[in-house]
Amino acid sequence: MLPVSAPPALLITLLSGKSVSASPLFPEGAVPDALKDVRRKARENTEEKGLSTLYLTLGLATWSIGDGGRAPEAPVLLYPVAFAEKGQNASTTTLTITGPLRINPVLLHVLKQEFGVSIGQNDIDPEGTPEAAFTRLTNKADAVRGFRIDPFAVIGNFSFQKMAYEHGY
Repeated sequence: MLPVSAPPALLITLLSGKSVSASPLFPEGAVPDALKDVRRKARENTEEKGLSTLYLTLGLATWSIGDGGRAPEAPVLLYPVAFAEKGQNASTTTLTITGPLRINPVLLHVLKQEFGVSIGQNDIDPEGTPEAAFTRLTNKADAVRGFRIDPFAVIGNFSFQKMAYEHGY
């Protein structure tokens, strides 16, 4: 996974559906090798398994657990993305959102199974801001002790399609 440290204006441009240069999205020096690894894994998953696994994730949900152990963490919003490569130089790579926003189906499953909190993909406005989605989700999960969504942004490969389809997320 690649942590995203883009200026807010660049993320807004990306989320509005425009392609952006990949280099300014990541911390200095992280792009060439890590970007190649993430792109390679996404390509493998598509070619070998028929799965689209490359996502920009925003927000990290966490909540309290009763046994005093480490609190769980889960990415919240998932935006499918694709890299367009123009040659071998990572600095010419662009990133584009390729599909609709989704709430992490694994998070939805855990909230429903463990806490009885039913949240669906339609509970957020796909055209709204991430902050509005976080507020709405936090309000819906108010029965979950210590539930909060912290700032978080990464691009990585997430494979949950089988679970999501089996459970209707």
